[in-house]
Amino acid sequence: MTRFTNTYQIDRNNEVLTVTPKDLKAFSVFFIRDENIRARCSERFLLDLYVYANTVGLNPSMIFEELRALECTVTKSRTKQETKFSKLPLKGLWHKHFFSFHFIAKNMQIANNRGNIESIIKNAFEKYEGLDSTVENCKALARDISLGNHELFEKRSERNQLTGEWIVFAKVNSENYYMCIEFHETNDQIIYDKVIKSCKENFENLVPIIESYT
Repeated sequence: MTRFTNTYQIDRNNEVLTVTPKDLKAFSVFFIRDENIRARCSERFLLDLYVYANTVGLNPSMIFEELRALECTVTKSRTKQETKFSKLPLKGLWHKHFFSFHFIAKNMQIANNRGNIESIIKNAFEKYEGLDSTVENCKALARDISLGNHELFEKRSERNQLTGEWIVFAKVNSENYYMCIEFHETNDQIIYDKVIKSCKENFENLVPIIESYT
């Protein structure tokens, strides 16, 4: 399989990022020391990761932590267990969340939308009810709410329920083939087309297998 033959011009925030074959090769070798895993990462997957690392500061190690968890049952993931897509057109493919500090706000929003934060605020106000509205008491109230918010995040982490964005991959013959990195809100057909394109470029033998899922 020929790897890293394309040069990409990526437009992000009105700035153009140029990614050469040399860039991708050095990036993949540096961050993925296991050659067996590296051989099952599509060029598109590595390009997605390279772009996120160089435009929004995403730490690639967070993604490779999830890859290690997928490859080895001994390594524990902090995010939700990998899940198979059940609806077309992605049916039969898999996705795994990865976490970064960029997603802390999203995890807190999920916890808060389930009504947990209202209970924390209610308990905090009840605790300070009847006390004078001094600066010290107001600070203490805000601190209790903040600590409660932090506890919500920690509980999601302890339950391996942290959410982030997706590593999209295929499982074939007990091996994972990592296709791309995508956002939850991306249209399913766009993700599927991206996967098929990755297969045609890097894993041509997988095309009929993945197409058979539909």
